[in-house]
Amino acid sequence: IPENCIIPYGCFMRNKKLKKVKFPSTLHFIPKAAFMDCESLEEIDLSLVKTSKYSKVLVGSAAFCNCKSLKSIDMSKLKIEDGAEITFAYCSCIEDISEIELSDFKNTQMNFFHCDNLRKLVRNPYAYYGDFDLAYCHSIRKINIPRYKIPMGMLCGCDRLESVEITETGHWRKEFGDYCFAGCKSLREINTLEGGVKIGKYAFADCECLCKFVINKQDEWYTVISESAFEGSPQVQIEWADDSILPKQEH
Repeated sequence: IPENCIIPYGCFMRNKKLKKVKFPSTLHFIPKAAFMDCESLEEIDLSLVKTSKYSKVLVGSAAFCNCKSLKSIDMSKLKIEDGAEITFAYCSCIEDISEIELSDFKNTQMNFFHCDNLRKLVRNPYAYYGDFDLAYCHSIRKINIPRYKIPMGMLCGCDRLESVEITETGHWRKEFGDYCFAGCKSLREINTLEGGVKIGKYAFADCECLCKFVINKQDEWYTVISESAFEGSPQVQIEWADDSILPKQEH
């Protein structure tokens, strides 16, 4: 792509022959659906692109959606555009998004939906994931969540997820959005540390191996659990941090 070229909306969409794209130094924005359904695209070369900590290349909705062969891309130079959706959804060969910058707002969704080989997640501890951002990413086994609010459907269908660490401390109420861990069949334990909890509809539905959900006893008054939160999770016991057990029928 030549210098100073403006890439139009959907310009390479459904190009089945495209395998590699090299961007110019003047790149600032990859627009909506620019490379959507480019199933043979393997490499995005950003080596000439000049970015800084405060100036990244913005990536719009569905820019690389369904680029099933995409393996090589320098995520450190990219930032998800505010309001973007399905940016890298169905990119089943992407394994590492640790260096990408997410939107500063919470109005994005499904940006890494069904990235089946995704293993290394965003490193920035203050990053905001959006609704269903990591849903059906079948290779995720462990995640550190520093935020007190987990978006709707964030890890829905991540059936190999075994370990969730919530590192937000203090007496903020931890909020588990609707469907956030639904279908996480390998998940065994959740410890919310300090603060009460609010658990949305079907948040832990069909978590077949989930045995223990630990809540701080002194925050009992600040705890709200939806009736359907643990539907299809027959083994789960909700425990207070003092080892007492809250019977399921009292949720």
